Amino acid sequence: MKVRIDRIKLLRTELRFELDPRETQILADDLQRQGQIQPIAVKRIDEEWWELVAGRRRWEAAKLIPWTEIDAFEGEYKEGILIAAAAENIRRKQLSLLEESAYVAKLHGEGNMSIADIADATGHGTSWVQDRLALLHYPQCIKDLVHGGHIKLGAASMLSRVTDMPTLEYYCHCAKVSGCTAQTAEAWWLDWNARQKMNGATDYDGEVPQPLPLPELPNSVCFLCGERHNGGDMVVVRACIECAEEVSKAKHEAMTRPQQTPPTSPTEGAK
Repeated sequence: MKVRIDRIKLLRTELRFELDPRETQILADDLQRQGQIQPIAVKRIDEEWWELVAGRRRWEAAKLIPWTEIDAFEGEYKEGILIAAAAENIRRKQLSLLEESAYVAKLHGEGNMSIADIADATGHGTSWVQDRLALLHYPQCIKDLVHGGHIKLGAASMLSRVTDMPTLEYYCHCAKVSGCTAQTAEAWWLDWNARQKMNGATDYDGEVPQPLPLPELPNSVCFLCGERHNGGDMVVVRACIECAEEVSKAKHEAMTRPQQTPPTSPTEGAK
């Protein structure tokens, strides 16, 4: 059936947080050139309005052409439609970890699907599903790091063990500035956990030492000048192995080249 594009609404939480404008335009050009092959799925709200269930990319692309109507079929908002949305989002386009988590949570909650069923529907293992469900319960600063691609799930899981928010926000800042592997996050958590145990010691009559200060931003040695700088003053430069070797060779030659002594007088320089 045909449905007016301006009578379709997004009433539920979208599985994808944002769409890539370039890919949407490419799809719009394809729709205009070849026509619509697969209809979108909608659910009737009332006599005039429809709710979009699946096919947001096609719907957004059709608005760019612009079309006034789009092919659609009416489906009940239940597990089958949610699985169809899964195929369109996860299998056709690379999502961020946080976007995948939002989608998995919707299948688990509104779709009433078990972890095993979600794993089968998306083509992933149960640990993949469990990791993404856990991510949604992490503090916002950790979710922002994951969504921005600054850390992976292993580091996020370790950082989530830090329950003191000021400390956690500081660690998240360090991770955003200088990066953070799972091993680094584990070291931060072990350090914080050790401090918590030390500060909670009892049956001690002596003077209690002041808490250890938070660590400074990681110091790194500049590859070119050899000086140490805070992580916030450093930039990451990606280079291939051959170029890196050439730069290292040039740096070594410059450092080992004999220094020429300037002439002390015009006469000596002329000899």
